[in-house]
Amino acid sequence: MTLNTKLANAYLERALRSPRARAHILNTIADAEDNGEAQIFDWALARVNDPKLQKMIVRHREDEIRHGRLFSAARDRVGVDPGPVPQDQKLLERIDAALGGFLTRPLTGDRDVLEAYLILQVIEERALAQFAVMEPLFRKVDPATADIFVEVAKDEERHLKYCEAISRRYAASEEERQQRLAELRTIEAECFRDNSEATVRYLNERGMMPSRLDGIFVLASRVGRLFDARPYTAFAVA
Repeated sequence: MTLNTKLANAYLERALRSPRARAHILNTIADAEDNGEAQIFDWALARVNDPKLQKMIVRHREDEIRHGRLFSAARDRVGVDPGPVPQDQKLLERIDAALGGFLTRPLTGDRDVLEAYLILQVIEERALAQFAVMEPLFRKVDPATADIFVEVAKDEERHLKYCEAISRRYAASEEERQQRLAELRTIEAECFRDNSEATVRYLNERGMMPSRLDGIFVLASRVGRLFDARPYTAFAVA
């Protein structure tokens, strides 16, 4: 575990003790689960003809909508209105911008289906990595929400299998698939890093984190950039 990771986990643990910060974090998770990916599934259904793969896409879409509702309910139970999620804390939109708006236009061919499902794969990988961190931390302050992380993580593991099956079907070769997957993992890691720093700044500027630990985390992240440090998930390790 890197120093940045240790600091990030320590920061998150402290943030969850604040109802305002906890509501905001749950709001960003709910938004990510329910809002960003829906149109991707619709466009994929328009391009994918295999009934088995279509069933996967529909199930995946339904799961994400349900996850969004679960996390929205968890947010509401905190009893604090966090307001809308700021644009600079929406990971999928940040990834889309890094990819030149790929996720905001319809899929036009097999190569687009491959790209979309590789993007979804790295997003699911990040979700699994983050849920594994969040579940024990939420367990200390909000056991009911910790149970949601356990439940949703089981679905995300299945979603990874969907992404792998569909991307293999639409890749010209496994070599092509793995090469692009590695590139997207790097892009996602950079976007996740920037998103995390934006969240830290947001919580700090609004007085949700009365601690110097937030500043230490931001500083450590910036120093890490000098060494090209990116918060890759374990899935990116060969």
